Amino acid sequence: MSYTRSQQATGQVYFFPVPTDDIANLATGVVHLVESRIPVTEQHRCLIMPRNANYAGAPACASIRFAALNAPSPTIGEIVHGRMQLERPHDIVFVQGTTWPRKHCRLDWPGVETTSVPIHTGDDEGGPITRERVAKEVATVIYRFFKANPHIRVPLAYVRLLALSYYHHTWVPILALDC
Repeated sequence: MSYTRSQQATGQVYFFPVPTDDIANLATGVVHLVESRIPVTEQHRCLIMPRNANYAGAPACASIRFAALNAPSPTIGEIVHGRMQLERPHDIVFVQGTTWPRKHCRLDWPGVETTSVPIHTGDDEGGPITRERVAKEVATVIYRFFKANPHIRVPLAYVRLLALSYYHHTWVPILALDC
């Protein structure tokens, strides 16, 4: 179990257990203190980006968590530039032998029309795909999404990929901003 403290606008702090890989259950638009399972030297406060109500709350299956070694998760900039240090990067995250070689990833960013993009669920030889490969693929999709929408002026060095959650036949990245 990892633990999360949420601080709402009222100034109240809540401390409650969040099952590992279910970060999608955290409230959106609220600042959370997300602690890594590996001890870190500094605390990280993240604002979990608001999502459409169809893509919030409990996901249909366990989320794929992207925890970093010294942070709650890597930033999109770290992933795209090959500087991420994921916990358990070689874990298989999609079940081997899935019937579709691709799944859809829906980007849900405030003020921008949602976009659905196919992502790989296996490697080039048809084998299973690792957590690191999924992180790179999703980060590349997010990077292209930001470049295609120049009115989004948030540096990718501040956008964190916390998890990938499954809602309504599509995978949705759970994104957060450093505070």
